[in-house]
Amino acid sequence: MRSIFAAFVLLLAALPAGAQGREGEEALMRADRDFASAVAARGLEGWMEYFTDDAVRIRWRDPSVRGAEEIRKFDAQIFADPAVTLHWQPVEAGLYRGGQLGWTRGRSEVRERKGDATNVVQRGSYLTIWRVEPSGQWKVILDTGTSDPPA
Repeated sequence: MRSIFAAFVLLLAALPAGAQGREGEEALMRADRDFASAVAARGLEGWMEYFTDDAVRIRWRDPSVRGAEEIRKFDAQIFADPAVTLHWQPVEAGLYRGGQLGWTRGRSEVRERKGDATNVVQRGSYLTIWRVEPSGQWKVILDTGTSDPPA
């Protein structure tokens, strides 16, 4: 899975960026950070706010989840326990197809609060494909990730 993920990132990086160049990439990084902030503030509702109706969540070794309603049903379990939170930070972005499509990749963590302590229970990498909607907002059309192997 890691080699497929790496090959996909390299393929996306090789595609030509739109005329927006660095400015567009910075806007996309900002959108990904805003996405993370929305999730931190509103959980599942913040998560779903950024997915298009036709979005796809690619899962490792399992069938993909297609469409916003199916993604909501599937991902509700991630947000069911308020002591468990999902955090991520983009490290790179790229644009292609005239700046109307783009991607971000980064690092993620699942954290669990127990009493006064918060522990990281899972770390990983993610790749998100974005599309500019008619409103001008970047929205997620594909999301995937992989967990780091155990230490």
